[in-house]
Amino acid sequence: MRKPTLSRREFLCAGAGALAGVVGLANAEEQHSSGPLEKRISRGKRKRVLRAAHLTDIHIQPERQAEKWIARCLHAIQSLEDPPSIIFNTGDCIDDALDTPAQRVATLWKCWHRVWQNECSLPVEHCLGNHDVWGWGKNAQADRSDPHYGKTWAMEELRLTSRFRRVTKGCWHFVFLDSTFEVPPDQRKDDRPLYLGKLDDEQAQWLANELAKIPRGDYVCILSHIPILSACALFDGENERTGQWIIPKGWIHIDARQFKNLWIQHANVKVCLSGHLHLRERVEYNDVIYLCNGALSGNWWKGDYDKTPPGFCIIDFFDDGCITENYQPYGWQPVS
Repeated sequence: MRKPTLSRREFLCAGAGALAGVVGLANAEEQHSSGPLEKRISRGKRKRVLRAAHLTDIHIQPERQAEKWIARCLHAIQSLEDPPSIIFNTGDCIDDALDTPAQRVATLWKCWHRVWQNECSLPVEHCLGNHDVWGWGKNAQADRSDPHYGKTWAMEELRLTSRFRRVTKGCWHFVFLDSTFEVPPDQRKDDRPLYLGKLDDEQAQWLANELAKIPRGDYVCILSHIPILSACALFDGENERTGQWIIPKGWIHIDARQFKNLWIQHANVKVCLSGHLHLRERVEYNDVIYLCNGALSGNWWKGDYDKTPPGFCIIDFFDDGCITENYQPYGWQPVS
């Protein structure tokens, strides 16, 4: 997600008719249950398969005491009475690599490793975020022949052997996607936009093949940095100023319709988990939950972002395909 250049408009707390879905914008301490109604009624018999913490848009930097507050968040997660067994990070690990020279990017990754090595004992699964990609902006002064160019540097730092993969935990399958792709320089205006949200052909075919392999009695959670479907993206800037809603292609997946059609073929896809927008929202459409959580960095280390505080989300995955989720602030305070 880019840092805002336009002020946010009112964030609606009602259903978005254009999405023909139900939008739930949770209070920070509110819990939700997901899944078909008949399964919700019988949830007393269900068993939890996994408890995970979802972090996103950490945007680590040496300034603004970011390392201190990331450590505070990690401590809050690990000291819960019933702590998670894993962390899911959906990207934008560092403050920016897209449009930043290599020396600064190297500093950011050093900050990243320092805080995680010292403050976290839990396993972590990562997605790539747009700000983790190096060199697409002209200010990065990057050479496309540099072996670190693009996604390679971030993949090395995060120890990722593939941009996309599947991780299985009991009857739940977690599919991690790479949702950030470059807009060619000759298609930009004033070097913007640098990226759009989508899957490439290789990844789309892989996803279809992987879903076909998963037993029908198991369940699927899709993880991406950029949301597949979002309501709050409508209000990221004056997107209605032309008299029609126009959502930038970097805010949500431009290929969302393809996902929607694919989910119809695979009813065991239950949850799509993302970040990118720094806003907390929950959209339910065609029996799939699209859960976008707020940023650990909040408003890029400047407080709440349109009423979403800096925080993390605890998600429980159950053996009936349902989830519960609880977004929690960790106590961020402004730099004095």
